[in-house]
Amino acid sequence: MYALRSGIYRHAMRIQYGHIRGWCIRCGATEFNLVKPAEELTLRSKLRCAACGALTLHREVTYRIGDEAVRQANDAIAQLKRRYKRQRERLARLREELPSVRLGERPAAGDRKQQVVER
Repeated sequence: MYALRSGIYRHAMRIQYGHIRGWCIRCGATEFNLVKPAEELTLRSKLRCAACGALTLHREVTYRIGDEAVRQANDAIAQLKRRYKRQRERLARLREELPSVRLGERPAAGDRKQQVVER
């Protein structure tokens, strides 16, 4: 984003929060120009896509970024839940295969000797 000291933008700018960039709803481009370059950038500022010329508001671009951030967060949570479920299923299978040994507990001294002999 190029800005003069007065807060006026004269060059194409990218609107980005974290790693998520704002994009044009029509063509997907990520660079915008202010319709009125003499004005400061606010949420009500009108922007023109640098690639296709589509008009949008700064607020709309910001909302799209927020929606994308929420979508990515929900995807990450769903992935963690799937991973947790797979781990729980693996533990359940292990418990079925080794019914005499409970996970997280140490077997008694006599049990250790029996396990060594059985192997």
